[in-house]
Amino acid sequence: MPSRFPSASFRVFAPGRVNLIGEHIDYSGLSVLPMAIPRGVELTVTVRDDDVISLRNDDERYSPSRFRAAADIEPAPAGGWSNYVRAPVQATVRDHPGRAGWRGFDATIRSDLPAAAGLSSSAAMVVGSGLAFATANELGLEPVAFAELMADAERYVGVRAGGMDQAICVGGTEHCASRVDFSPLRMTAIRVPSRWAFIVAHSLVTAEKAGAARAGYNQRTTECRRALEAIWARVAPPGTADAASYRELLALETDTDALCRLGERELDPVLASRFVHTISEAQRVRTAQIALEHDDLDSFASAMAASHASLRDRFGVSSPQLDRVVELALRSGARGARLTGAGFGGCAIVLCTRDTVSGVLDRMRADYAPRLPRGAQLDDVLFAVTPSQGARVIGPSPA
Repeated sequence: MPSRFPSASFRVFAPGRVNLIGEHIDYSGLSVLPMAIPRGVELTVTVRDDDVISLRNDDERYSPSRFRAAADIEPAPAGGWSNYVRAPVQATVRDHPGRAGWRGFDATIRSDLPAAAGLSSSAAMVVGSGLAFATANELGLEPVAFAELMADAERYVGVRAGGMDQAICVGGTEHCASRVDFSPLRMTAIRVPSRWAFIVAHSLVTAEKAGAARAGYNQRTTECRRALEAIWARVAPPGTADAASYRELLALETDTDALCRLGERELDPVLASRFVHTISEAQRVRTAQIALEHDDLDSFASAMAASHASLRDRFGVSSPQLDRVVELALRSGARGARLTGAGFGGCAIVLCTRDTVSGVLDRMRADYAPRLPRGAQLDDVLFAVTPSQGARVIGPSPA
């Protein structure tokens, strides 16, 4: 990812994403299957001669912000939008401890992603801002290292997330979903069959991962870790070190059904539910990847249905509104549907075929139209998406 416009004005685009399957398992080190989408965050950037970052958001609900590039940047108030720019700037400065003379920038930021919708608008902001700062300072970027740095950066806002969102935002491939593996981070592009089509459907309930939903999200990362430690202590050979990951557990115990039964027997009900979801969701990612590679729409749809049921019943991150969207999509002729993202609100991803997607959209729109909040636009909460390219500098800004 070389810098192409290091000393003038330029634009950066960072996409949102949908996770097709593999929910709430990236922070347990397990593989996931997301794709980048055409909607995202765009920054129009003018490089400065000093180290000031000056931001303006096209959405008038968000106040302008200004700070200096440094290794320790004072956060804006909790939930403040500029924290998603402060985070990558601080991380980049810390990643280059011997460098002095950082160049800041003025940026106007616009997004066509619905906020707090499970489409990774936060990661798009982090990655886009990080790419803008790196470009302004003529830093060469290796995609995997950049994605890992941006994942670490987002913890600035207090969310103990995995690295899926930043990885696919950086490394998305047009026409493809990507299997994302961790430790080490790897991205494998898998072409989406041309007859498949996807719709994003908002539940009309927001879920601020850096706000009200943060406690629930972080609680589940802790519960998954506790479940891993408890089961590892029961299955590991004598003298074996503590488990580092679910991947090690699955390498030791390959019978996932037996492993789930062990979790249900040995763990308290909450930890058992988190554990069984994690293990079974990892298996669904493998099933879904094979289905994608073999154009097996029915198997992929079945994996989506099982994933949503597990997220609802075992992981407790769905909502009545999300369940309603999934049911509406299926009644409208979709082949599959499930929540995507952290849950607690946000969006569902809907699987169709190219020849049915228009009809599914029309039937869903008829249900949505009378329920839209005042001022909301239908195309902002219900829209088709295609697998798209990752973050990039897209050219000089218009004169």
